[in-house]
Amino acid sequence: MEDFRQFIKVGDGSSSFYSNLCRSYLKNYPSLNVIAGGYKIFTALQVFIELSDEYTLGNLQHFCVQYERMHTMCIFTVSHGEPTGLEYYDSRYSSSFVLPNDIGVASISKNIILNKEKSICAYGETVVKLFFTASQILRKGFYVYKISVYRHTEKSFCVEMKLYKHCFQ
Repeated sequence: MEDFRQFIKVGDGSSSFYSNLCRSYLKNYPSLNVIAGGYKIFTALQVFIELSDEYTLGNLQHFCVQYERMHTMCIFTVSHGEPTGLEYYDSRYSSSFVLPNDIGVASISKNIILNKEKSICAYGETVVKLFFTASQILRKGFYVYKISVYRHTEKSFCVEMKLYKHCFQ
């Protein structure tokens, strides 16, 4: 029998709905992947937070697909095992560039490229802008090599992306 990987694609619905759907799937499967695109990334990351105290979470990735326009997505794995748990984010020990709420993705991307930022982060709903920004700077040779999710408060979270600039020779 072939081993098929299970996927849950986040669409319209609450994070509670998708968290419960993951729990139901995990009664029958050892692991599954959660995938979301566009503004649904925020809901997917809320699911990540909600399941972090119950399951092993990992392999959080950003990717983008370019066809008629660019589409930004994220994916992560949920499996049985030691609960991942999440640390609280302490900005005092970070040199990350924090994405502002009131500036557009194009301006933020330009700033990151000009200043050669090595780490970027965002809080709450701004994490969607973080993923969109990662897609834009990818076109200029900046790659995300590590994504970390932290609790910011009991009900909100922070996502930090470590970057590197690929130099073509």
